Amino acid sequence: ENSDVITFSKHVASYMPGYFHKIMPLIEMLISDSKGHPKVTLLLDIIKCFSKRGSSEQASSTPLFPSTKELLGQPMERSEDLDPVKDKAPYSSYNEYEETYFKLLRAECFSSIQKGILELTKEVPDNYDMNCFKNIRLAGIQMSGKRPSFAISFKPVKHVRDWKKSTQLMYGNLVCLSPCQDFSDPIWGVVSNRDENLLNEKS
Repeated sequence: ENSDVITFSKHVASYMPGYFHKIMPLIEMLISDSKGHPKVTLLLDIIKCFSKRGSSEQASSTPLFPSTKELLGQPMERSEDLDPVKDKAPYSSYNEYEETYFKLLRAECFSSIQKGILELTKEVPDNYDMNCFKNIRLAGIQMSGKRPSFAISFKPVKHVRDWKKSTQLMYGNLVCLSPCQDFSDPIWGVVSNRDENLLNEKS
C-alpha cells in the first residue's frame, strides 16, 4: 500500500489531459461509493467525454499500471524508456511533451511500491518502504455500476494501535494484492473506505 492516487490523478489532469483516459478506472474506483448521486453521475459523464476525446488525440501504448516484468525488474526510475524533461529545447510535438511527463509521473507514482515489493520478495527484514498485510481474506463484495468494491479482512505486519490516527490504508491509497504471494500476479486497487472502529476492535 503506497502512493497517493488522488495527487497522481490531479497531476495527469493538469499537465497531461490527453492521457486522462488512462486513469479513468482509478477515478471510478475512488468515487464508487458516491455513484448514484445525480451530481456525481453528471460530473463522471462529463469527465468521460473529455477523456474519450483525449484518447482519440494520441495513441500511446504505455499502460497505467506496471506489468509484472516491470514490477519485478529494474527500478522504474532507471528505465531506458524514460526521457528527461527538456528545459533548453522545444518538444517536437505536444504528444512528445505529454508522453515524457506521463512516463516520469508514472515511474514516480509506482517506484516506491516497486522497491518495497522487490525488498519484500527478497525477504529483507523491515527494510521495505511500504505497509504490508497478511492473512488477507475476502469478506464481501459490493457492486456499484460495473465496478465492484471488495471488503477484505487482514492482519498488518506492523501492529497499529489506533486506526483513527494511522496513515495506513487511507482513502485513495494504492494497494497491490498478490494471491501467489510473489507478485507475479498483481491485482491493483484503490482504498475507497476503511472502518476504523471495526479495525480497532479487531486489533
